Amino acid sequence: MPFSYSIDAAKRRVFTYGSATLTYKEVVDMIHRMGADPQFDPCYTELTDMTAVDHVDMTMEQIVEIAILRVFNPGSRRAIVAPNPLYFGMARMYESHHEASSGGSVRVFSDMAEAIQWVDGDAPEAPPPHRTRIQS
Repeated sequence: MPFSYSIDAAKRRVFTYGSATLTYKEVVDMIHRMGADPQFDPCYTELTDMTAVDHVDMTMEQIVEIAILRVFNPGSRRAIVAPNPLYFGMARMYESHHEASSGGSVRVFSDMAEAIQWVDGDAPEAPPPHRTRIQS
C-alpha cells in the first residue's frame, strides 16, 4: 500500500508511511480506516514519513480537502517528514490549510530526527518558515 499507518499505544503515536505514488483516494481511505481503528486515539501524536514517496498524484484542491479532514484533536502534534523539496512544499500547503481550518498543530520537516524531537515535545514550537522580505 502506498499509504499506511501503524499505532504505537505505548508512545501514544500514529506512524503514517507514504511510498511509491500517493493518490487522493488512498490517503482518504487510510484516514478513514485509521479513524475507525479501535486502537486509534485522536489525542495521539502523528509522524508521517514521506521519504519513500516517488510521486504525488493529487490536485491542489484535493490536498486542501485532505487538510480539512478532522481525525486528530487540534492540540495533537503532527509532523510530516518530506526531504524532497517538491513534496516538502506540498506538505507545507497542507500544513497551511490545516491550521487555517482547524488550528491544528502540524509542522513539516526535512529531517526525521528533528520531527521526532518536535512531536515528542522535546523541541520548542517550530517557528514558521523563514520568509525573505523583498524590498521595493
